[in-house]
Amino acid sequence: SPSNPSLHPKSTPPPTTPAPPEETTAELFVVECGTFCSLHGNILITEGLHWNTKLLHEVTEDFKQNKKKFEQQCSKIFKHVYFGSAFEFCSLQSFAKALDGVKVLFSLQFNGLIFNITSKDIYKAFRDYMEFNHDDNMMGDYRVDIDSTYFLVVDSDLGDGTFVPKFAKYGVELPDWAWLVVIA
Repeated sequence: SPSNPSLHPKSTPPPTTPAPPEETTAELFVVECGTFCSLHGNILITEGLHWNTKLLHEVTEDFKQNKKKFEQQCSKIFKHVYFGSAFEFCSLQSFAKALDGVKVLFSLQFNGLIFNITSKDIYKAFRDYMEFNHDDNMMGDYRVDIDSTYFLVVDSDLGDGTFVPKFAKYGVELPDWAWLVVIA
């Protein structure tokens, strides 16, 4: 009878298993670098650079000065990481307005890498060699939102004669046309 609780089995909640950790978009695109590695990077500067439309045009003094300043700070970091002897350049491509600051799109190039590294290793080395000021990640005068930073391998010599990036996590190759989808 419904009034007799001893006749109804007790329900126990199903055992819980911890949810797998969520992966960020950048982690889904962890790619191996060979001896040569060209990457595109994206950094969000939240303080130290105020947005203005002059940052859109390479011919303005604002663009030129901030490009030089950013490239100097970027180079300073990557020359000191454990694979810094292979660092060739950091080249700012553009500035873009963001809700929380200014996005900086740039290119990095390494040649003569003797370590097996991935885009995730490059991110970690970048994070570890940043300056800290009251728990803020700094590139000189620029305060950086490190969680919005990512690096994508766009060209690499993997030592097997190919120049096609391979996903480190899955060991698969990404065809050239797929980069249009990734970047878009």
